[in-house]
Parts: sequence; C-alpha cells; structure tokens
Amino acid sequence: MTTQAVGFGPEDQGGGGLFDDFDGTITGARFVPFDYQGTRDPVTAMQLTIDNPDADEPIVEHYPIGGGFVPNPENEQEFVPETPADAERRVSKRCKLAIFSNEAINAGVPASEIVNNVGVFVGLSGHFLKKAIGKGSNSYEVLVLSTVTWPKGKAAGKAKGKATTTTKAARKVDGTGVVDEDKAREVLVAALVANKGTFARKGITMIAFKAAKAAGYGGAERAALVAHICTDAFLDSGGDDWASDETTISA
Repeated sequence: MTTQAVGFGPEDQGGGGLFDDFDGTITGARFVPFDYQGTRDPVTAMQLTIDNPDADEPIVEHYPIGGGFVPNPENEQEFVPETPADAERRVSKRCKLAIFSNEAINAGVPASEIVNNVGVFVGLSGHFLKKAIGKGSNSYEVLVLSTVTWPKGKAAGKAKGKATTTTKAARKVDGTGVVDEDKAREVLVAALVANKGTFARKGITMIAFKAAKAAGYGGAERAALVAHICTDAFLDSGGDDWASDETTISA
C-alpha cells in the first residue's frame, strides 16, 4: 500500500501557526495575571485579543508590565500599585506594554490618547509585526502595530466603570457557562490561608490567580473562577468564611 504524501503548497495550507506579520483588528484589551505558560510566577500583563482574518481563532498576546502592579479590580482595563510602597513606581520603558504603546504612537495613535486605560486600543486596525528588542542573550520580540488606521470608528480612551470579563474563556467553565460557587469559595479561603488571614481588596486578582493555580485549576476554568471571585457580589458574600470591607478581605 502506498501512502499519499502530504501537500504543502499554497492550496494545501490551512490556518493556525505563528503569526508575526499580518493585518488585524484589536477586539479586546485588559489586564490579567500572566505566568508565562506556567513557567514563572505570575505578573500583571496587558492581554490583547486580535482578530486576524487568516487565523482560525483570534490571536491572544500578552504584554507584561513587571512587578509592583496588579489589575484594577474595579476596571480590568487599568492597573494599580500592588502595595502603598509601589505608589511611586513607574512602568519600565523596556517592558512590553510600554514598547507596544510607544510603537502604536509611532504608527499614528495620538500620544494624548494613551494615558492609563488600554481600552484605547480596542477597535484599532492596522498591520502587526514582531519587533526585535535588544541584542544577544537579552533580546526578545514584541508584537506591535507598524501602521494603524486612525481615527477609529468610535471614541478612544472612554472605557469607564466596573470591570467586565471580556473573553469567552473567562465566562465559561466546562461548557456549562456557570462558575462552581463552592470551588470559588474554596479558592478564596485558600488565598486567605496563604496570606496569613488577610489581604488588600485591590490585590484580589493576582491573589485569586495564584490560589486557583495552586489548587490545580488552569485554562478557562481558572480564568472563570478568578473573574467570579473578583466581583463585588462574591467578595461581599463571605458569611462565616470571610469578612470584607472597601479595602480588606480577612478571615
């Protein structure tokens, strides 16, 4: 029996794979904990969802901002200092968020639009490519906009109010669309134990992420649990398990 060889010409090629030079549109932007696919401790990163007509699914890219910052529990498109001691900390110009922002300005986004809310990037269309940063062993690549269509179809930088989970993965658990309340409560209780019984409410996103990861949750289920735990309704429902006020969660 002769095995048919697999074609790899243009007509035989499908979607998928790595995309580092393409036209696309940013459809989502928010700050999330990012652990480099489980290889490092989590840090806060901007997560962009990019629609590429040539890809089977939207592209999700992360832009870490380093330590000392956490996602704002009141607006996922902003980040805040992790502790009072971090209040004067500035974002490094070498972090991927800063590089993406500066390249977006070079591509045509007005610098006045880029302040403290990544909602400004949602709706941007343009050409994306990987840019090499640094040299030798310290080099790395960042997916940036090289050209951009501006103005966008809607006003930029106007995202306000409470955070809302914007990805399907964060709303969906095992196909049910419902977060297991008992699992969420177990994760928060474990987080309190890990933090000696108390932590600042504004740090809930990163703390919940670490606790959910330690409990063995991953992927869409972990994202959904963390998103649910961060809601005011859940944090205020502690009962006998925990107490909460505007600034603190405690056992």
